[in-house]
Amino acid sequence: MEEWQDPNTIAFWLLIIITFIIFLIFFIIFMVRSYFKRLIQHKMKVAQTELSHQNKLLETSINIQERERQRIAADLHDDLIGNLSAISIINQVDYNKNTMNQLIQDSIHTARRISHDLSPPMLEHTTLEDLIKEKTKALQKTKKINYYNDIRQSDELTNNTKIQVLRIIQELMNNIHKHANATQINIHLRITKQLLSFCINENGQGYDVDQQFTGLGMKNIEMRTHFLKGKFRIKSSKNKGSSAVFVFNSPNL
Repeated sequence: MEEWQDPNTIAFWLLIIITFIIFLIFFIIFMVRSYFKRLIQHKMKVAQTELSHQNKLLETSINIQERERQRIAADLHDDLIGNLSAISIINQVDYNKNTMNQLIQDSIHTARRISHDLSPPMLEHTTLEDLIKEKTKALQKTKKINYYNDIRQSDELTNNTKIQVLRIIQELMNNIHKHANATQINIHLRITKQLLSFCINENGQGYDVDQQFTGLGMKNIEMRTHFLKGKFRIKSSKNKGSSAVFVFNSPNL
């Protein structure tokens, strides 16, 4: 009888094979469990990061609203109430028609400006491009602003979409005015059936994007973009200006 035909030898090799198979099965189970454990931990980490980000956006939203309240309160107290108090004093002490008319006009202008900041007039019947031009009109006194529109369907954006996009552009303009020292700004607006997008670039001195992202203004931009389920990217190089690109899907929903 050959050695390999010996029952003891066969039993020995069967035992080795069964042991190997059992080890392999346990190894596969261990690897699968480790993989799913890492996968669950990764998903939990992503969920925690997302939750933390949402909490930061919520905190930013609260801070922005508080900042707006303080600004409006300051405008009311310093400008409007100040003018009305002066009108009251002049009316009682030394009435002067010209001074009174000027103070009244200033008060009307202040009230109109505050009202426009809260909600642009005729919002429902004004196109987004016209709202952008109106909002950036003040900067045209010191900077050259070029507008490029690619409107491939009628402007049927919701009022909320218009407001959020307008606030984003307003915040970008504030950053350019404060930090960029630019002389020219280009605004590209595109609206199609599938998306709304716009790009703003300027020829200023550039700035540190990462540093700017820690500010409340950039958090405001991020919050409003997130609210509209959009995406954006901002790039800046020293002495080469900056560019900001925003894309929103299905803007008319």
